[in-house]
Amino acid sequence: LDEILTYCAEQIRHCFPSCHAAIIRLVDNGPPRITDTGLGAAYVEAVADRAATLKALLGDPGQDSQLLGSTTDPVTARDCHRALIEAAGFADAFHLPLRGSNGRLLGLLGAYCPGAATDPGNPDIRRLAEFGQIAALAVERSEQEQLQRQTLAALADTRDGIMITDLRPAIVSVNSAWSDITGYGAEEALGHNPSILKSGLESPALYEEMWKSLLGNGYWQGELWNRRKNGETYPQLLSISTVRDSAGLPTHYVGVMTDLSRLRHSEEERERLTHYDPLTHLPNRLLAISRLQHAIEQAERQGDSIAVLYLDLDLFKHINDSLGHVIGDQVLIEVSRRLQAEVAGDVTLARLGGDEFLLIIERLATPDDAARAASRLIDALHAPLRIDGTQEVFAAGSIGIALFPGDGRTPQELIQHADTALNEAKTRG
Repeated sequence: LDEILTYCAEQIRHCFPSCHAAIIRLVDNGPPRITDTGLGAAYVEAVADRAATLKALLGDPGQDSQLLGSTTDPVTARDCHRALIEAAGFADAFHLPLRGSNGRLLGLLGAYCPGAATDPGNPDIRRLAEFGQIAALAVERSEQEQLQRQTLAALADTRDGIMITDLRPAIVSVNSAWSDITGYGAEEALGHNPSILKSGLESPALYEEMWKSLLGNGYWQGELWNRRKNGETYPQLLSISTVRDSAGLPTHYVGVMTDLSRLRHSEEERERLTHYDPLTHLPNRLLAISRLQHAIEQAERQGDSIAVLYLDLDLFKHINDSLGHVIGDQVLIEVSRRLQAEVAGDVTLARLGGDEFLLIIERLATPDDAARAASRLIDALHAPLRIDGTQEVFAAGSIGIALFPGDGRTPQELIQHADTALNEAKTRG
């Protein structure tokens, strides 16, 4: 672009040896960009100071072709016109707006003369206008190419799959995210009907509604199941739009797909990290309290009892200190497996943190059932724990029990009571 604009400026000077030319690009964001034949720093500064004024004066496509034409503010226009001439160091000038094909202001062509500028009807001025048209075409073409590059870069970087089809429909273009989602490379997809993705799980009525909306409204959006190249089905959110030409006739369809299985997997992962212990995969304290609250509400409605068992490993600090934290973590994993093997039904086993575990028994028949459950958990830890298939580690535990409603009516009260009972059990040995 710079080469073309420099060529236009040089050709103007060649055709009009006594004149200097400058082509000013008025960009939307940023300072104006000037292609000139040596008008100097004062001129560049004057243009920068008046860029906003130039845009305001000439921004209306209906304005006259010259800066001093019938503008909405002729006084300001005349002042701006003279300021640029003085900064350029000449006696007079013609300032011709550069407009795109839609009339949008792209910039300004300034032709600076040592004497008075001739009448606008002069053939020389018409020739200047022709150079201005060439410059405007070059600027507009450059902007379109830049926009196309930005669009292509955005399509390449987006995580949504994008597919373009003709009206048959046959696939004419896909982005890399589409290939990542579907498993089909671009060379495998081009020319094929998008039905290569059909899962067979959707009813014909869904596709009839899709085409009815596309043909009637030019748009459709919905969730459906598709099938990857490897045969795996997956849910996706699909938006399809109709692309039309300048006459309003449809030429292509553009589909944008979001792989919902990935989003749902991410949501499940966040749920797991929020509510489950990453080491043992048991419910954590947050989820345990939530379940206990739910159990209390249900027990209050139905008149049931609940047992809360607070288990703490004995001498676990000694295991960590003597064998290391890696072995300590493996001990916790094996203990959680042993405990899980002893629970069933309406029972929640959670790890509160460190070497502390919580057991919630809903619909407790008698207090003796809680005591028997505690005995089973203690007995489950009697046998040595085999770590890495070779090393044996001995662990033992102590348990405190709290009963709803007698020992508390909130999760905090029940857990605190069970913790107190645990400490008493440890004291008694």
